[in-house]
Amino acid sequence: MLTAFGCFVRKLRIDTGCLLKDMADSLEVTSSYLSAVEMGKRKIPSDWKEKIITIFNLEKKAINELQAAIQESQKELQLNLSNASKQQRDLAFTFARKLDGLDENEIKDIFNIFKKTEGED
Repeated sequence: MLTAFGCFVRKLRIDTGCLLKDMADSLEVTSSYLSAVEMGKRKIPSDWKEKIITIFNLEKKAINELQAAIQESQKELQLNLSNASKQQRDLAFTFARKLDGLDENEIKDIFNIFKKTEGED
């Protein structure tokens, strides 16, 4: 079954007349590897977002759709905490431990905290 990322890139190929092999060549992988990523059998390589944006000259709306598709398709998240303070590391680990136990209202509250701070950047 295609992931959200797989649906996005397949539609992108169809809309631009690009074959699976052509996109795979542009991403410097085999067609079977690209297909496995689309199906969620392989992780989406971290550099693919920028490559796809560049290769297909994506506009802002499509970039946002691509980002959303990548996020929806990922099964795990890796954080680089090498430059994080002790407090930031503690927060990251506490959040990871508690994530499964959060109810819908708590999740909304956390999102609201982040939305509030986005305007401050």
